[in-house]
Amino acid sequence: MQQQDVEDVARRVAALLDNPSQSAFSTDYLMPYIDQEFSEMDIELESLGAPYELEQVVLAGVPGGTSSLSSYSQTGGQLADMKIPTDIWWKPSGTPDTQYSQSSGPVGRLDFVASDNVGAWQWTFLGGLLAVTPSSSAVDLQVTYQKLATNIIDPQTGVILGTAGWLALRVAYYVAVIRGMPLVPILEKKMNAMGRNFKITLKKPRQGVNIMSPKTHGRFARPSPTGYV
Repeated sequence: MQQQDVEDVARRVAALLDNPSQSAFSTDYLMPYIDQEFSEMDIELESLGAPYELEQVVLAGVPGGTSSLSSYSQTGGQLADMKIPTDIWWKPSGTPDTQYSQSSGPVGRLDFVASDNVGAWQWTFLGGLLAVTPSSSAVDLQVTYQKLATNIIDPQTGVILGTAGWLALRVAYYVAVIRGMPLVPILEKKMNAMGRNFKITLKKPRQGVNIMSPKTHGRFARPSPTGYV
């Protein structure tokens, strides 16, 4: 998926606000607004049925006694780009792949198990926290999940090609409103027109590929729960 750098979005926003040199609207100043608008755009696109890619990772050697998998969801973790888990399989750590068994889930609550239990027999995903039945010995987990869309708080992260123009207009409009700039009516008209066209294009049956790219780091902090979930 080809992407545009978020710096390009910032330059577009500044130009729309009649400040192409970015002397008044630097990238650092605009970044929080860009990230906020992109987050809202992400939700809108999802509500319109924008498809998300599936990812499958293996968490090898999950230590015995582990229930919460929140540590794998932190920045840089193997599940950092997880939106929603869809399937989990487990096997005793280090055994052949033929030993995988499917975990039941998502369940509303994990069953209590004996201290000598072996295997992640169930999984749950509540409040953004993924947890499995704790095993007395280490297990390998194969987790399939939907990827989150790109989070562009980091300037090194890309912006999905095709959304940059709409995103820039949304940010410029927002900044113009809070600053009481006379450009508000013009920006609003252009923003609404581009938004309509983008959504119409999104709904066309020509879609056969995912338009959402995986993000590079976690958007939310996920605290570890106490005890079973």
